[in-house]
Amino acid sequence: RDGRETLRLIKQDRRLQRVPVVILTTSVAEYDISLAYESGASSYISKPDTFDGWVELATALSGYWFDLVHLPPWE
Repeated sequence: RDGRETLRLIKQDRRLQRVPVVILTTSVAEYDISLAYESGASSYISKPDTFDGWVELATALSGYWFDLVHLPPWE
């Protein structure tokens, strides 16, 4: 399965629909970005091409998802 198929399956499963999905990809094509959000992605991020870029991304993502965001309670 590719990422698009995986996203589709996640969003079709009632138990997983509310799980935030971050797309990490090499594509910056407007079509791919639009399709991801239309399919239920929570965020669309271009993959870094350096180790330092990955460290920066991991730090930013963990700060965002674990420190800033308020998610609804799970049922």
